[in-house]
This record gives sequence, structure tokens and C-alpha cells, in this order.
Amino acid sequence: MTSHDEKRKRRPYAARMPVEQRRTELLDAALRVVARDGYAALTAQAIAAEAGVTKPVLYGAFETLPALLETLLDREERKAMGQLTSVLPFAVFGDPSTLAARITKAWADAVRREPVTWRLILAGDGTAPPALTARIERARAGLRDQVASLISTYVPTDKADPAILARALVATAEDFGRLLVSTPEQVDVERLASTVQALVSGVVRATHA
Repeated sequence: MTSHDEKRKRRPYAARMPVEQRRTELLDAALRVVARDGYAALTAQAIAAEAGVTKPVLYGAFETLPALLETLLDREERKAMGQLTSVLPFAVFGDPSTLAARITKAWADAVRREPVTWRLILAGDGTAPPALTARIERARAGLRDQVASLISTYVPTDKADPAILARALVATAEDFGRLLVSTPEQVDVERLASTVQALVSGVVRATHA
């Protein structure tokens, strides 16, 4: 084989670009790998291949794979939490059951608009790295606290425990969220919202009896 043939067969160098642009490219590639193949497939080689670069290029942008994953979760968590906080503020006024239905619809719309982000956050197959699992659980605990605080506005704490209700609601939301990102055709959002409305109405009536 001639030196010309050897050069032709070599993998081309990745185009040079500013480091922040390269980091964004790699984060987007990692997100696509998770969405398509799950956390178990998230290796430096897989991310580099998805981005069309070599591993040295990846490690030139991120010192380690865990550092890349942490940055990815930072970005997607900010996006997801931003969607949630845009839904929750209006819930401090009005009939709680009607508001619960509105929150359910708004949340389902958020998941449908950013399914890849939510697949990362809601991964429940046990393959996520322990550090990321712990990070997601901290965010989940914070959300449960917010929901419990909201519930305590409407439900007497001597009649029902807001923390228990919040845990149940967040778990239910996560379960349906996974369906929305994997098999959205199985989720009737209108029916889900009306069911949540009926449940909240029943709880409020029971605790004020």
C-alpha cells in the first residue's frame, strides 16, 4: 500500500472550532446516544462516533467522561426545571382540582416538546451512573418539597400529610412522563388531566369534611 493510500484511509481530522462550540456538539451527541440507546451505551467512543470526532478531540473538550455527563445533566436539568417552574407559579390561586388539571396538561406539553431532555431525566431502567442517579434524586426531592408546599396551601396538614401526597403525585407524573417519551400514543392527556382533577377534588373534599 502506498503512502498515498494510507493517507486516504486515515480518518479525517475533525474541523477546528471554538471549544464551547465543540463542547455543545459533544453534549448534543451524548444526549442523542442516551435517547437512542440508553445510559448503558454512553461511552466516550460512542459519543465521539456520534459527533464524528475522535476520542482525543472529546478529551480536549472534557477532561473525563463523568465531567461530560455532569455538564450534560446540568444543561438538561436547567431546561427541565425551567419548564416545571413555568408551570407551577399559577397554582397558588383558584380551585385546586382545576389547577391540578391545568398543571397536568402543561407538564405533559413540556415533556412532549422536549422528549429527549425528559428521557435523560426520567431514565428508570437502572443503567444511569450512580452519580447521575443521585443527582436526579436530589432534583426529585426538591420537586417533591415544592409540590408538598403547594398542597399544604389547600389541604389541612392535620387531615393529610402533604409530603405523602406529593410523593404519590410526583411518582405518578414520572410514570406517565416515561410513557410520553417512549410510547406517547398510550397517553390520553385529557383523560389523565380529568382523572388528576377528580383525585385532587376528592382529597380536598375529604380533608375538609
